[in-house]
Parts: sequence; structure tokens; C-alpha cells
Amino acid sequence: MHSAYANFRRGLLCTCFVFGYHLLQAQVSFYLGEKITKFEVQQGFLFPHHADMSHMYSGYQSLEFKSLKTLKGVTHHVGSPVKMGIHAGYYHFNSNYLRNGVALGLAFGFPLNKFSERFYSNFNFTYGLGYISRPFDVVKNPMNRAIGSHINGYAQLSLELGKKLSDRWSMGMKLGMSHFSNGNAKAPNLGVNLPFASVTLNRSIYFLRENKGLSKLKSDSIDKRWFISSRFGYKSVDVDDPRKLVVFVFEGGHAWNIKQHVWKTSVSVHSDPIYRFEKFQKMEDFSLANGIEGAAAVGYERKFDDWKLCLDLGLYLFAPAKGYKTAYFERLGVSRRLTEHLEAQVKLRANKAVADVVEWGLVYSW
Repeated sequence: MHSAYANFRRGLLCTCFVFGYHLLQAQVSFYLGEKITKFEVQQGFLFPHHADMSHMYSGYQSLEFKSLKTLKGVTHHVGSPVKMGIHAGYYHFNSNYLRNGVALGLAFGFPLNKFSERFYSNFNFTYGLGYISRPFDVVKNPMNRAIGSHINGYAQLSLELGKKLSDRWSMGMKLGMSHFSNGNAKAPNLGVNLPFASVTLNRSIYFLRENKGLSKLKSDSIDKRWFISSRFGYKSVDVDDPRKLVVFVFEGGHAWNIKQHVWKTSVSVHSDPIYRFEKFQKMEDFSLANGIEGAAAVGYERKFDDWKLCLDLGLYLFAPAKGYKTAYFERLGVSRRLTEHLEAQVKLRANKAVADVVEWGLVYSW
């Protein structure tokens, strides 16, 4: 099992590097507009949202960097282009239980109301990967009840209000929340929630570069497509039992593409060993009766050139037993187009906001 988990960690590290490479590639393939470089100093605290984490409360400091560009043809509302780019951050937790962290992700900036030519407001979202230097260890770090793995998923939400100091420089203030979680890949996984306030210093560069690949966004026609998807994920159940459960997902459905928006309906089957799991006991042999659950879902995806943010809401139609999960689930993820018909995708599935599994896979549409 140790060897399998080591290979899983290596695979995630490789994925992290490939993900970062594609982010950087995305930075030079776009558009016509504005490039913003943001430097941010952040002060916040670790919010102990579970009784097992009450001793972990601490303040933290962070330095963050973002490089964003406007996306031609992709707007939040009229005259307000969406910005997209890379996010990198370093976190000092002031805690021996966690020590330090870093994050790399895909960043989005959605303009809100523009009060005047000098004042602005944005809603910001980041989705990517994070690293915690001191995860839970039964011998070396047993009091870290929040997170059990070095490599984790990372997300950040924030609201920003700022003022332009000149044509190139601006300064803003932000309130937000950052989150580290491994998606139930390794117990414990209560997650790390970090409310914060920050100050940002921003430098803008204006340029002209046309991206012909986005011309199709101008069309008001509806592009209807069928799709199939195959995904898999690992999850851990208990710190006392190191076994990893492998989950497979097969999904098919129909999508309606309208400019920057995609609406979807789908049905899926999941092969989940959790129904056969008993701590320290040998698992029963797999059968359709004890290992398959079925679901139906509706979804929404927002396009950003070759990238998409994905949100699904689903209902379990059947399962081997009740009491293991809620009757419904949510999926949040990101997708990147590889060819006209093929996408790479990663989604976090949760039951009532409790992480179930991170699903990695491919989507084929026609």
C-alpha cells in the first residue's frame, strides 16, 4: 500500500507540473487587452471549523502573486472583460502543526460595479493545487487533525475594492477565504479554512494581440453535443486503516453550448468500494449489488478560451445501501480542451459539502 500511495503522489506531482505548464502556455495564446500583475500581502487566521481542530487556531501571513490577462470576447457583463491567468502563493501558518504551504492555480477575475473611472470592484476565484509541509503523521505530527497529505486541492474566493493611482498602477483591499483539502484522498481530511484580509498592488500593461481562436464565441447559435466521460479517483476512509479505495466513474449525457456557457444533463454509474469496506476486515468480492451506484445530474460550465469551470448538482438514483452518503451530491471542477472533441477534466465530488472523491479523467464529445 505504501508503494501504491508513493506512486499516486508522484502522479499528482507530475500532474501539478503539467498543469502549471499549460497555465503558462495559456498566458501567451490569448487576446487583445490588458495584462495585470498583482502583488498581495495577506493576513488571516486558521478557522477551526471542527472540534478536533480547536487547538490548531493560529494567525498566518501570506505573499501572493497573480498574472492576469483580459480574455477577448469573454465578458461578465457589458463592457467588463473577464481576466484569467496564474496564481502563486506562499503561506506561513505560525503553527508547528502545519508550518508552511504553497499554492499554484488558475485565477479568474470577474469585474463587478465600476463606481467611477478611478474606483473598481472584482470578484476573484482561484482553483488549483496546494502543498502543506507538515501533514498529519501518526508518529511525527499526530495533532494535525486537519489534513493528511502534502499535496492537496486549493481554492480561494475573494471580493476586491480598489482605486487607480495612475494609468498603470492601482491599489486594492480584499476580503476572502482560502481552502486546502485533499478531496478525501488521505485521512484525515477536515480541511484548512483561512479567512483573510489583504492589500494588493497592481501594475497594468496594455497591448494588442488578436486571438482568432475565440471568433466562434460571437455566434449566438446553440451547439448541441453528446458526450461520454471516464474518470477515476482514490480515497481514504480512516487514519487507522491505510487502505486506498479506487473509485471509477462512467458518465454520458447531452450539452447545449451557447457562447461562453454550457448547460448539461447526464447520467452516471460509480464503482465505489466504500459499501464493502469494514475497518481492518477483508473486503467482500465486488458485485453489481454491493459496489455500483447510479446518479443523474444537471451541470453548468463557464468557458474561458480552452478552459472551463464546471459545476454539477446530482441525485443518487440507486446505491447498495443507505446511510453512507446523502441523497444528493455536488461536483466542482475545471476542464481543459485538448482537441476539438477531447477534454481533460478534474472534479471534486462532495456530499453535503463533505468531500467524497476527486475524479480525474477525460471527456469525449461529438
